[in-house]
Amino acid sequence: MLARIFPVFCLVPFFFVLSKIIWGELQDESAFGPDPGKELVLLFGEIAVICLIITLMVSPLRNLFHVRCFPEARRILGLSVFFYATLHFFSYIALLKGLDFKEFVIDLETKTHIFMGFFSYCMLIPLAFTSSDSIMKRLKYRWKILHGLVYLISGSVIIHVFVSVRDSFQFAYFCSFCLGALLLYRILKSMRKLSFF
Repeated sequence: MLARIFPVFCLVPFFFVLSKIIWGELQDESAFGPDPGKELVLLFGEIAVICLIITLMVSPLRNLFHVRCFPEARRILGLSVFFYATLHFFSYIALLKGLDFKEFVIDLETKTHIFMGFFSYCMLIPLAFTSSDSIMKRLKYRWKILHGLVYLISGSVIIHVFVSVRDSFQFAYFCSFCLGALLLYRILKSMRKLSFF
């Protein structure tokens, strides 16, 4: 039952943003301040990071509460990370770069936060396209190794968020604390499996 609710839950931010855009158009004003393109890009990026944090929380919560539907919920959340990261990336390309891919390449070569963001997004692609049960069965143990990239993605996302910030670091600190704690949990769990403790 919980897993059926998750797709709707994960789409709530999208419909919230869409309603704000429509409302702004109806009122003939921007719903995202003086620089709506930048605000929209940041908003989709923040939603993607929050979805990533919630996705990584699934395993600890499953171990704590022993709820069987958590794996399906984690898959939906993981696809939501990719969905909002895609909106973040393409709104950046369309709204901030005007679909000028030469400018994007220049940014990629000269700006650390663009490089780390694009690096994170590229690593999300194979995870999104191998999330189905059929591919999981086909890949067997390699699927788990591949999806272990989510922890590398988390590290690069922390760098992307921190380097992107210009004034307020609250969101960056919040993300870093959450992702850092979840990464530490995973490391300790792996070490325990290897009988290091």
